[in-house]
Amino acid sequence: MPSLRAVPRNFMTDWGKIAEKLQLSRSSIVNMCKQAQHELHSATTLFVAHWLERIHDTRASIESMTKSWQELQHNPDPEDPWYGERELKLDEFLLRSGFIKEWELGCRGLPSLYNRETWLEWFERGFKPYVDNGPALSHIQGTRLHGEILKAVGERTGDGTYAAKDYVVRDELKRRCKPKFKSLAPSVEYSQETSQLACRARYRLTDTPYDRIPR
Repeated sequence: MPSLRAVPRNFMTDWGKIAEKLQLSRSSIVNMCKQAQHELHSATTLFVAHWLERIHDTRASIESMTKSWQELQHNPDPEDPWYGERELKLDEFLLRSGFIKEWELGCRGLPSLYNRETWLEWFERGFKPYVDNGPALSHIQGTRLHGEILKAVGERTGDGTYAAKDYVVRDELKRRCKPKFKSLAPSVEYSQETSQLACRARYRLTDTPYDRIPR
């Protein structure tokens, strides 16, 4: 999620105009409109916002690779580096690529837009497998979020720290993150608008000759 920071005090005078001109954070999939109530400095909120972007990218990668697999089924080309894998089923093909992990397969077929109508499906299929079967615990190890969870559900040890069983940490992580999936979700209209902005940005970058890209 793009952000902009500056030291000079007089910068704040024109902040609103600058943010509007830059369309700051408008290509983010989370709700960044003026009425948004969430606080991204919260450990749980920031963690969920990061993983929403990750789920979005994973879903897009799976969609692209699915098209490649379908093309391989209908028009097999001996010159295609994946020609030897043409007999694989789709899930096997995705896993064999090395880009998709087994716990990420739930992202296949997710609604393309994350919003107030689809947030629960993104949580159930895109996030819960990451916590239950993926590397979520190792990812949060030593972070502020992990510390907050241990302090909330763990037991105090002899050296003054807190400890908890893995399944207890997983359950608490899901309990904390689920409402954030809902609160970060933009309206349907806002998600459609930001998706169009992101598409236009990609179009400008990919279709503009290199020597004409602004520097």
